[in-house]
Formats: sequence, structure tokens, C-alpha cells
Amino acid sequence: MNQEIKKEWVEALRSGKYQQATGVLCNGVGYCCLGVLCDIVKDKVGGEWVKDGNEYRFDIGDMSYLSLLPPAVQKYTELPNCLPSVPGKDEMTLSGLNDTGSTFINIADIIEEKL
Repeated sequence: MNQEIKKEWVEALRSGKYQQATGVLCNGVGYCCLGVLCDIVKDKVGGEWVKDGNEYRFDIGDMSYLSLLPPAVQKYTELPNCLPSVPGKDEMTLSGLNDTGSTFINIADIIEEKL
């Protein structure tokens, strides 16, 4: 992973600026940990949050993303895939940790140590 972006991401997760949500990148109130990453790089990759009914999608180009990391974000951040996993954590994904009760602080610690 790009180390500068990793530092920004970890700081954003620890900042208290983002409320945590599960199941989607953003629900209009909170964000998944991957949604926080999308939010901090959105201007750099040309993405934007768009309200679609009761959901928020991350639109980039002619594609919309609800729960997966968009390929442009993945490429920009130098992550290996759209559902980054945690090395040494039995292939648990970051979004899986987010959705099963790990706090942003816990996730930030894991990102800092493992990615």
C-alpha cells in the first residue's frame, strides 16, 4: 500500500471525524473503513458520493460502488484488490472486521501494523 495514503487513512480513522457504518461504503451518516479511504482520496481519483434512494454510492466515471473498493481507488492506493485482507488474520478482510464489530481505532492499528 502507498505509505503516504496509509498514514492519511489511519489518521482519518482515528480522527473521530467519521462515524462508523456497516454493510456499505457510506450510508449517509457513517462510513465503512473502506468508505473512509474512498472519501479521503475522492478528489484525487475523480469520485463523488451520490445519494440513490436510501443509499449512498461512490460514483467514479460511469460506475457506481456500494460496498466494494472501486478499482481506481485500489490502483491509486496500491492495494492488492477490492476487498483488502489482513495478512496473518486468516484472510479476514478489512470490511469484514468493520462489519463484525472492530472499531475504527482497532482497524487503524491493524492497517498501521500489517499493511
